[in-house]
Amino acid sequence: SSDICINYTYRPTFTELPAPKKIVMQSRADKAKDVYQITVPLIEGAIAYEMKIFADQNCEKLLLKAQSKTNKIFWGSKKSGIYFLKYRVLDNAHISSHESAPIKIIFPISPLVKWRAL
Repeated sequence: SSDICINYTYRPTFTELPAPKKIVMQSRADKAKDVYQITVPLIEGAIAYEMKIFADQNCEKLLLKAQSKTNKIFWGSKKSGIYFLKYRVLDNAHISSHESAPIKIIFPISPLVKWRAL
């Protein structure tokens, strides 16, 4: 009898995720329901996005965890203030990237103009 040893190394599809320093929320996706759209950078090869919104800078007080097949989620909230977002992506093998660095969300500023990543 002989022993067979197979070494398999999976190389992650994703490296470090891009993260804008802050997102300023300025307009509602649905004005009747106080629903805001949050968009993270589009990542080539991602089949799903997981986003987490935290109440604190240390990202310990989780407010929302959402998964999407696109780089957008919607958050219904009537609260203003500063929040923090982290996201990660999954590839077609369902392997997850590392989480992004925290992104500051300033929410909301004005309902009259569109929001943008800075």
